[in-house]
Amino acid sequence: MKRRMRNIIKQLSKAYRFPSSPIANDKRIARRVATEFQHEYPPGTPTEFIADEILSCWERNKE
Repeated sequence: MKRRMRNIIKQLSKAYRFPSSPIANDKRIARRVATEFQHEYPPGTPTEFIADEILSCWERNKE
């Protein structure tokens, strides 16, 4: 019975877990960095905008 429950849980976790991609990971890291660099931008600037700026900077530097 325990083994069956473990298998069910394993199947459910695989079914509902999205595969992690490097792009999603970059976006997550950029959002974290954006919150740390909010003081560099004018007050009221959304963190999504700052994160997009950081991502575009990283893309330029990859080339």
